[in-house]
This record gives sequence, structure tokens and C-alpha cells, in this order.
Amino acid sequence: MQGLLDQILAARRVSAPFVLVRTPDQPATLRSILGSLTNDASESPPPAFVWDIARGGQPINEAGRQALVDVGLDPSDLLALPDCLDRAVRLPARSVLFILNAQFYVTSARSTDVAAVVQGVANLREPFKGDERTLILLAPDLVLPPELADDFVVVDEPRPDADVLGRIATTLYRSTFETDIAPALLDGVVLGTRGLSAFGAEQVMAMALTEGGGVDLDALWERKRQQINDTPGLTVYRGTETWRDMIGYEALVDDARAILQGKLPVGAGVLLDEIEKSFAGAIGSGGDTSGTSRDQLGVVLRYMEDVQAQGIILIGPPGCAKTLFARCFAGEAGVPLIEWDIGAAKGSLVGQTEERTRRGRSVIDAVSAGKPFFIATCNKIADLPPELRRRFTAGTYFCDLPTADERAGMRAYYADKYELDPTVVYDATGWTGAEIRNCARMAWARNMDPREAAKRIVPIYKSAADMVQRLRQEASGRYLSASHVGPYEYRDTATDTVAKPSGRRVAFASPGGK
Repeated sequence: MQGLLDQILAARRVSAPFVLVRTPDQPATLRSILGSLTNDASESPPPAFVWDIARGGQPINEAGRQALVDVGLDPSDLLALPDCLDRAVRLPARSVLFILNAQFYVTSARSTDVAAVVQGVANLREPFKGDERTLILLAPDLVLPPELADDFVVVDEPRPDADVLGRIATTLYRSTFETDIAPALLDGVVLGTRGLSAFGAEQVMAMALTEGGGVDLDALWERKRQQINDTPGLTVYRGTETWRDMIGYEALVDDARAILQGKLPVGAGVLLDEIEKSFAGAIGSGGDTSGTSRDQLGVVLRYMEDVQAQGIILIGPPGCAKTLFARCFAGEAGVPLIEWDIGAAKGSLVGQTEERTRRGRSVIDAVSAGKPFFIATCNKIADLPPELRRRFTAGTYFCDLPTADERAGMRAYYADKYELDPTVVYDATGWTGAEIRNCARMAWARNMDPREAAKRIVPIYKSAADMVQRLRQEASGRYLSASHVGPYEYRDTATDTVAKPSGRRVAFASPGGK
């Protein structure tokens, strides 16, 4: 927050007329800015005003109230935003005018008065820059229209870091229980609220307090999950999967273990499922004409580069444990897995997609403390732009159909999970892990012999044989093998794995719980 306040004070000192502040908590940010302007030792408090759709324009300090009297204006003159902007030219030198939820009024199709608002803002540039008056737009996310983009100083308020969340938790706990929170419990509360706004975090913390000085961390995480899920395109997955649920693909799992035990911390997993579909509109002449897909791609590229994010691309036929790997990875790391659906962030209104995409990036950055690990799944990697593929510095792995040993382990795993007779063997040649799971689940759900259930499965190596072969041929020599160390090598076999044997025996642990 202090960095944001310093930037606004600096903008004021050079007479920058317009500032856009993107913040998750507009009322708190407004109070902080006003307090900073009031306490600036080099200046007396400036006349300050705020406009919102419910109350119109209002003075918010004594200097502002006196200024309206001096220039002969009444709050009733400032009800409509175009009128407020038109009359703002009469405000005295050094005045500050805040507009809340500006995203509704300066982007196309958000308001029938958008043209009048954009022009009203533009008309203030010359008079405002001459005498240190400032128009400050506040919004959770806003991409300025081209008519105004070059005239604004843009400041992003980061979501609270661990220190801020710790102070909030400490203050709340002390005021409730009249004692200090235990350090270990404080760490759990901070982790469980990372990514929320200060106000949102405080509310979630308060709801999670229990009698006797406890904090229900599970309830805290659930409320946090619900808040993050309200961000278009984001879904938090908090399952219980670990490496014991990942049968086979030992080279990929070994490399993932090395990553988690390495020097670069992982703050959250970020799953980009079927990434080639998410960015299909950003590539080539068939892209969307609005440019939103290209903008989304640019946001992801810049963010991954800015934070030097690690990432893995997993390519292979559907059902070959790519999404399961992401869940196991996050479970082993002890961090949330955020599923980022780029397509779901698209909106019907101009500017809405850009705003939602940036909001998603902001939440991911906050939840991961700037240390996200990206996992992209893909069925057609040729459709990915090379600049995106280069961001996934931890490698591209090909997940082939499971080997015979891996399939045996999967049958045993799912027989245990669904309480089936482990001695019953059915032919699963060429099946994916998902198909073996579906067979076991069908047998359990229908009280059916697994051999009967197997007759109702048409494996993908038969239903999409051309696709499987194309993927194998494309991967050969180009991508790492998920099953053995080194590049994947294609062998023309009809149904079984094409992975080069690693020489190691695959061990399958009992999955334990049902």
C-alpha cells in the first residue's frame, strides 16, 4: 500500500491530472489515499470529493465542503456523472475527485452515457494539469479505452502480503480472545487467507474463529475457496491426491519430486487444462477479430516472464493422467491448485474479458505469493505459439498409453478403491488410466463383474486410433517421456505402450482409503 500512496503523491507533485487505481478494496483504498493526502507534511489537506452511482458527487473532507460553497456548487449539481465531470472544472486548485467503480462508465456498452463520460474526462485534462487537480478512478479491474489510455498514470494495488495478513489476524484474535495467537496457528491462518483482499480476509478469519481460542482452518479454506471461485475463470481444487494416487509415469513423478525438493519454492499450482483450446483465437488468421484472445495470451506471457514462473506441459491422449498429475503435484506441495479456465474469463461486453483476465492473474499472484507453478495439459501442442511453449521451462512431457505393468497396477489400485475382487482380471490392453477407472467404477455402481463392465468400454486407442498415432509420431524425439528418463521414442506397436523401457521395476503402493 505504501508504494501505491507514494506513486499517487508523486503524480500529484508533477501535476499528473489522471490516475487509475486498480484495487480489490475500493473503500479502504480511498481512505488510505485520502489519509496520505491529508497527512502529507508538505501540503495542507486538498479539497476532496467522491462520486458513485448511488449518491452522486459528495465532498469528503472539510476543505471539500468549503470549496463547494466558494464556487457556488451544491451536491445536487453533481448527481449524474457527465454533469459532475462537466462542473468539476470549477473546483479549486489541488482538488481531488474520486470516482468509484469506474469500470462501469468508461468502457463501451457499460453505460448509455459512456461517450459523454469519456469525453467529460478528456475535457478535464488541460485544466486539471495546470493547477494540481487530480481525477482518481477506482476499480477492481479496468482496461482504459484508447481515447484515455495514454493520459492516465495506472497504479495496481497488490493484495495484502503475509505481513499484512498476519497483522490483521493478530489484531482480530487478540481483540476476540484477549491473548496472542500461537505462531503455528497464525501461519495456518495467513496461508488460508493469502489471495484475498484485506477486508475479505478479515471477514473470513472472523467467521473461522471457534470457542476456546481456536480457528477452524478447514472452514477458513472453504470460505477462501468460495471467494476465489467467484473470480471468472478461476476454480480452486483442494483434493487429497498425492503421488500414491499416480500410478506409472515414473520419470515425470521423479522430476516433479526433484522440483518440490529444489531451491525454487512453489506457492500454488496453476492448471491450464487443454491449453491449446484456450488460446486458439490468438493464433494465426483464424483468431478472433476483437483481439481479446491475443490480449489474454499477452497477459499470461508477461506474467510468467515477470515472476520467472516454472511450468510443465503435458501432452498425450485423453485419460492419460495429465490432470491427475497436477492434482497430485499440488497435494504433495501442500498448496492449492487453481484451475485457470481462460475461455471462461471471456465476457460479452467490450473490456470485460481484459478486466477478468487481469483479475485472475492478480488473484493467482496473491495466492501463490508470486511463486506459481504452471501445469498445462494439451492434446495438440502444434497449435501452441512458440513464445508460450518457451515459458514452460521445466519441460514438455509425453504421457503415452500405460504399459502392461502400469495397467496391472491401475487395475489393482481401482479394485481396492471400489472394493472389487482383485483376483478378477479383464483384458485392458491399450487402455488409458481413466478407462480402467471408469470400468471399475461401473462395476461397483452396477454390482457388476468387472469383466462384464469391460465389455462396455471402447478404449480410445480404437475409437481415436488416428489421433493416438499422430500424437505418438509427433512426440517422438521432440518431447520428454513421462515413463522413462530421456526423450520419448515412437515404436509402431498396435496397442501397447511405445515408451522405451527404463529398466526399473514399477512399484505400486496400496491406495489405502476407499
